[in-house]
Amino acid sequence: MTWAHCDRGTVLMGPLHFLVAVLVLAALCDIFSRRIPNWLTLPAIAMGLAYHLWTGSLAGLLFSIGGVALALVFWAPFYVMGGIGAGDVKLLAAVGALLGPVGLFHSALCTAIVGGIYAALVLAATQAGRQTAVEYKKRLGAFLLTMNITGLKPDGRRKGPLLYYGVAIALGTLLSIWCKGVYR
Repeated sequence: MTWAHCDRGTVLMGPLHFLVAVLVLAALCDIFSRRIPNWLTLPAIAMGLAYHLWTGSLAGLLFSIGGVALALVFWAPFYVMGGIGAGDVKLLAAVGALLGPVGLFHSALCTAIVGGIYAALVLAATQAGRQTAVEYKKRLGAFLLTMNITGLKPDGRRKGPLLYYGVAIALGTLLSIWCKGVYR
């Protein structure tokens, strides 16, 4: 991770610094508005693609596109099931655009661990959470028997406990970056 310097001596943000800023803003937006806005995620995806095109030519662009594609393929089913929002998927696509497929994989693994611990704590702490866990267990069982994905998506009648998954994505991604730096 290096800093790029302009002629006038001003310091420009490196790609990891940019990603950290995006993650912090996304977590704050998620906490305060329950949304991760397109004005944050879409430019971050574009910046990741542009950065890797600029620094790595066509190979860099393909590296970045691979990260975006992996994010969409891996996380879209969770969106379809109603487990995460579209903003969460786009935030992960931005992570993929900046970190590439392997970086996204590590980020997704850490995010899944952080998010799982977070969700388990929320589910255990609230009555609505315990009811939601029972409901999803039934839905998952029905899916495994019928292989019908439509039964997995919540019907919208009852709200479960609020989970700010943008926070889990931010913490998981930061953890993956930190671990990669520690274990080099």
